[in-house]
Order: sequence, then structure tokens, then C-alpha cells
Amino acid sequence: MSTPQAQLPQTTLTQTSLENTALATGAPTAPTSVHADHEDHSFRCESCGYSLEGIEDHAGACPECGTSITASLPSARTGSPWQLRARPASWWDTHKGTIRHPWRGFRTMRIEPRSWKTLFWSTLPIAGFFLVAPWTGTLVGDPARAARGAGPIVQALAYLIVIPLQALIAAAFLFALTWIEWRGIRFFAKSRGWRLTRDAAWQVCAHASVGWVIGALIPIFTMAVLWAAPGGRPSLLDRLLARGGGLSYSTLTANDAVLLALVIGAYGAGLLVFELLIYVGVRQCRWANLHQPPKQPAKPAAG
Repeated sequence: MSTPQAQLPQTTLTQTSLENTALATGAPTAPTSVHADHEDHSFRCESCGYSLEGIEDHAGACPECGTSITASLPSARTGSPWQLRARPASWWDTHKGTIRHPWRGFRTMRIEPRSWKTLFWSTLPIAGFFLVAPWTGTLVGDPARAARGAGPIVQALAYLIVIPLQALIAAAFLFALTWIEWRGIRFFAKSRGWRLTRDAAWQVCAHASVGWVIGALIPIFTMAVLWAAPGGRPSLLDRLLARGGGLSYSTLTANDAVLLALVIGAYGAGLLVFELLIYVGVRQCRWANLHQPPKQPAKPAAG
């Protein structure tokens, strides 16, 4: 029984009815609450997308799917630890929670315009470091490799300069991939008729960016296992990671090909972790409502 809607003005009733009819038929819906960013921020059921604009009885249920309206209130999204207080411990807690309980983590993540930036830009350099660290000093043309035999001080300085620079380049590459992912999920959500706002999409990408860190660590772990495997060091890793002789097509053995496929597969598995987190985030935020900061009490007029 939707008595709260019956008490609304006729214009609001017409707009809400048309909007929900369009939602049920898959047609585009017209926003009822557009902010300065020109996006729809109307109050909706976060389970089905039904417009809850004007319904004052928040103790009730969604007329479309029966989900409690309270569960769709912006206050129900209590925020990730990083959103509550940005510090190293909350960075760890946020990413740990995203990995261990992704559905819960993205369901409690707040949709707000700023907090994703610091989380995102503090995660990418770490992922970039782990991405390039195993290969620093191994590839032809690497300044760290060219510094071999120049003495311990020169070699140490080369690594101190090269590793941060390579990590930043890798972070820029990961940003490009994330931006493409951001554009992709926005396009996908729009094609499905979902409301994944700009800020919601960035929050999903920022909280899923721990997938890049995991994606960089999986190959390192794989190479470490291969290195310590019984039977001695594999020839491929011996020549690359141990800074041994060169590697060419003429010297590539069948064993090398298998090991190389395992390492490449490990990077593919890391990419899959990021994509799975993105999938969960989009599903949990496709109708997410914008976080409303608590209003500050008005200061009494002077005098």
C-alpha cells in the first residue's frame, strides 16, 4: 500500500510514476534531482532503482521490490575506514576489507566526490613498485643494469633513482588502464539503464585498486615458488632474475616457454582480481545514493 505517494502533489506523482514505469520497461529515466554535476541524484531504492522521492515514511518498504527503505538511505552507507579517517592504518583496513568481504565493503562504501582521490593515488605507486621491482636491472637498456660493475655506491644510487622512476611510470600505466575501466563501467551501466554516477564509478575504481597491488604480487609469488622449486633454479629465472646471461629466441627452451607462460598467466590472474572487484563494486553501487554530510547547526547572529 503506497499511501505516502498518494499524499504527494499531482506533479510529483506524475513524474514519479512515469519514472518508475520507464524503469520497469527499460526505457531511460528522467532525473528528478539534478545537482551541479548534471547527474541524477534522486533518492532511489538501492536494490531495484525504484524512485523513492517524496516518500517520507522511511520505516516502510520499497513498493517495487519490498526492500526496506532504511537500507537505501545514504546514512546506511557508513563509509570505508579510509573515508572515515585517512591514515596508513585505515588504508590497510580498507583494502583488507575489500579483499576479504568485497560485497560488504562496496555496500558500505559512501558515494562522495573527494575521498577516492587520496585512496587511489596512494595505492597506484605501491602497485607500480611491486610491478617493476622484480624486473629492475634485468632488461636491456635499464640504467640499473648498465651500472653493474661500477662499484657498490654507483649501483646503489642507480637503483635508488631508477626504481622510483619506474614505479611512477608503472603507476601512470595503471592509471590509464583504470581510466579506461572507469569509462567502460560508466558506458556499461548506462546501457543497462543503471545509475552509476561519476563519483560512484571513481569510488568503485579506487577501492578496487588494491586489485592492482594483488595483481603485481601474484607474479612475484609465482616466480619465488618457481625459484625455490626442487631441482634447482629454472633456467629462465636464473638468466633474468639472477642477472645472468641474456635470453634470445635461439636459447629459449621448452622449459623456458612453460615458465614464461606461468609468469604471464600470473599477471593475467592479477588482472582478473581487479576485474572481479570492479564487477562486485558496480553491482553494489549501480543505484547507490549520494552521501549527504550532516548539516552544521546555524551560528546565531551576532548582537
